[in-house]
Amino acid sequence: MPPFRLLLGFLVLVVGTGCAASQPEIRLDSLAPGLAPAPPSVLWYDEPAAQWVEALPVGNGRLGAMVFGKTGRERIQLNEETVWAGSPIDRDRVGAYRHLDEARRLFFAGKYREGERIMQEEFLGERLIRSYQTLGDLHLLWHDTSDAADYRRELDLDSALVRVTFRRGGGRITQEVFSSAPEGVLAVRLRTTRPGGLALDVAL
Repeated sequence: MPPFRLLLGFLVLVVGTGCAASQPEIRLDSLAPGLAPAPPSVLWYDEPAAQWVEALPVGNGRLGAMVFGKTGRERIQLNEETVWAGSPIDRDRVGAYRHLDEARRLFFAGKYREGERIMQEEFLGERLIRSYQTLGDLHLLWHDTSDAADYRRELDLDSALVRVTFRRGGGRITQEVFSSAPEGVLAVRLRTTRPGGLALDVAL
């Protein structure tokens, strides 16, 4: 995919957001620290990520992101699988399937070294070490940078959805990030319970 199409896809998904004042407010009163009953599949935190290893990941195998959940200058670090040095390489090994039964037989017989040798010689393509670089950072720059209350940041491992919620300016803001494999997109959805509550700039 040409770079400008990829970047345009990100921007359209982010800018195409609206106010959800006509929708019922999401009941998150119980999400204060210590009061939030969360299913085992949900990882949740009561503050934004301070460093990259604390950000929450989403991805579809081609497009990925690390969501920091900041309430003033949000950072969503982007990944795309083709951002590597060099040209595409076909790593398929023609006829590798013919050796699969023998490799399985060796593994099941406890001969792991022999089975591994077949996998390395007959299945693995040429391995080249290349430089990788992230696609960049998507920033959501909120006009209102006053303190946020009732903050929660979570990753639902069942739905692969990252959600950030907090109160500010008399309304609740909800940010959701997910990556769809069928649609081939990374989406950011912003909602608020207060009319006019989505005042921000988007930078890439």
